[in-house]
Amino acid sequence: MPIAIENIIPEFFGTFVFIFLILLITNNNPFGSSFVGNFTTFICVGFALIFALVLSLSISNILGVDSKFSGHLNPAVTLTMALKDSDAQLLFYWVPQLIAGALAIFLFNMVKKK
Repeated sequence: MPIAIENIIPEFFGTFVFIFLILLITNNNPFGSSFVGNFTTFICVGFALIFALVLSLSISNILGVDSKFSGHLNPAVTLTMALKDSDAQLLFYWVPQLIAGALAIFLFNMVKKK
């Protein structure tokens, strides 16, 4: 089964949103550097993860994608799913995840400079 663009879009957007929100939460905070590592940070990161997962799975549902192909948001999770299901094709989802992460870092650095 070839990899369809419908499978890649949710991974890309979910990963992008998750990484971008994590960067915003941990680097742009009004409480100073002591805020990082604080319990509040973990709560905010948890909400970022939930938001990114809901976004990714919502896009998957709209596009009619099997849930096996979305919501990983992390190459390590994708590797685990590929090993669990003996589906090496899932490893191709690393590409949109890594590109989305790099794009989120680039965009964050552009926003941070302003």
